[in-house]
Amino acid sequence: MDRRTFLKGMLFGLPTLRAGSLVSHTGHPNKSALSSVNRDKLSGFEGCFFLAIDSKGHVRLPDSFRTVMSARGGDGLKVTYLDGSLRAYTFEEWREMDARIRSAANASESMRQFRRILIGSAWECLCDIQGRIQIPPSFRQHAELEREIVLVGLVDHFEIWSCKNWNKEIMRMKDDFTNAGVSKTTS
Repeated sequence: MDRRTFLKGMLFGLPTLRAGSLVSHTGHPNKSALSSVNRDKLSGFEGCFFLAIDSKGHVRLPDSFRTVMSARGGDGLKVTYLDGSLRAYTFEEWREMDARIRSAANASESMRQFRRILIGSAWECLCDIQGRIQIPPSFRQHAELEREIVLVGLVDHFEIWSCKNWNKEIMRMKDDFTNAGVSKTTS
């Protein structure tokens, strides 16, 4: 699957919650829309945070991320790497994802390889009393994490990017969206 197809699927293939559906035409909250929305989905990892990582790999998590982490399975995260960034899951989300991947792993060789990479490389990062996790050196190297990093909340998990790679990803996505609207014809 190419990147453009993946992005279209991510944007259009998943159920979406439009901001307008939560606000009535008068500008007041639409209580019926809010009551029909799964409140857990509204209180997941959200936002983009530009932070620093110290030389030992400590990252202080935003308060909102620590709240979600505590509410969904404890005092730590499962961290793995994929696509040039790190992905962090609560223990609860990790167990659910692991079960889905295990059930699909027998379907094809590519799923078994995916499982080896994602599940096999996972590391448990416990949160200390200062609200920090410590990212192992091999993970920092893989994701090219230096001093400045970006945490990107994606509701059920968050990604950890180096600022350099995050900026490249933003430019790549911008190009993909721009090119997706342009059809190329051959003569």
